Amino acid sequence: MWRSSVHRMLQASTTSRKLPCCVSSRRLLSGSITYSGGQATEGQGGYYGSGGARVLPHDSATASGRSMMLALAQDVEKIQSVMTELEVLENLLRSEEETAQGSVTGKSIELKANIKKLMTAADVLESLNRLEVQGEPVWGLSTEEREMIVTAREKVNEC
Repeated sequence: MWRSSVHRMLQASTTSRKLPCCVSSRRLLSGSITYSGGQATEGQGGYYGSGGARVLPHDSATASGRSMMLALAQDVEKIQSVMTELEVLENLLRSEEETAQGSVTGKSIELKANIKKLMTAADVLESLNRLEVQGEPVWGLSTEEREMIVTAREKVNEC
């Protein structure tokens, strides 16, 4: 509705007066002009490409918020290698406990300590913290990676 009335206004204004040599009537009447509502001077809308239309405020809080939401490849790789190592240690612990028939052995104590040391290392916690926002995995992760981050946090919390 708005578009057709704006189109008619432009058509009426271009037919009643002569256009400057650098502006063609075809350009003014093209279908690429769209109106989004609001005042263009306030950044609330107007014709796209004018004033502040589609302008996002660029402040450090917004920029840092966006960067926090995206996954970092290094952190994902770090957590993947840690989870692989954790799986090996847990398998060794499980087989040690089966061999010892549920009794505590020196080797099982050592394996539990290694698991705790691995999962509570500063670099692991930093990577994990960067891969979570408000307790949830950040954007940009596959389903498998999201599940891995959730599992890694559970393992850290168990330690």
